[in-house]
Amino acid sequence: MPGFWFILAMPVFGAVIGPWLYAAIHVAGVGPIFDVRTLSPILTVALVIVVIDFLSYWEHRFEHRFWWRVHSVHHAARDMHAAMNYGHPIQYLGEFLWIGIPVIALGLGSIEIPLAVTVYRSFHTMLNHASTPMHLGFLRCVFVDNRYHRIHHSSDPRHFGRNFGTIFTIWDQLFDTAYFPEPDEWPDTGVDGLTSPRSLGQYLTQPFVRRDVA
Repeated sequence: MPGFWFILAMPVFGAVIGPWLYAAIHVAGVGPIFDVRTLSPILTVALVIVVIDFLSYWEHRFEHRFWWRVHSVHHAARDMHAAMNYGHPIQYLGEFLWIGIPVIALGLGSIEIPLAVTVYRSFHTMLNHASTPMHLGFLRCVFVDNRYHRIHHSSDPRHFGRNFGTIFTIWDQLFDTAYFPEPDEWPDTGVDGLTSPRSLGQYLTQPFVRRDVA
């Protein structure tokens, strides 16, 4: 249930933080460079998903390398479940810089395309974190699923720095961070020295609590 409430809280934080960030972009004069609306809606959604996933891969690696105290809130859970599809509100800043600003250059115009992409990515990442026997099987050579993403959350050191992809596994394959699990490979998850937040206060303050966690 805490994960469920945190997911509901994230749009609230986004509604508070987002307008300030986009107002700053407007003042800076950042605007569209390309206009993808000349494509069909399906092709536009597919293109935006690919672009965002590529940017998300590198933003994800950035968080692990330079913003771990914030991102570790997401990795603290020792019981993987679909409702742990949340991160700390401060992650909005990194996602805005790495993903939001570049996507502005695509000139999407209306809200329909970003909304469709957001809905798809939300359901896909819920599958990625679910502890369910369901998985994508051989489609894992292209798409991330729960077995593949569990490796990313593994507490086993040999899995560290692997499987950063959110939707596609191709970025991990291209940049040598892919680890495809064996059929019976289902590692423990979590971060040594951390527990998953159980209250809104713990959720918000966990990155700032003094600790010695690599």
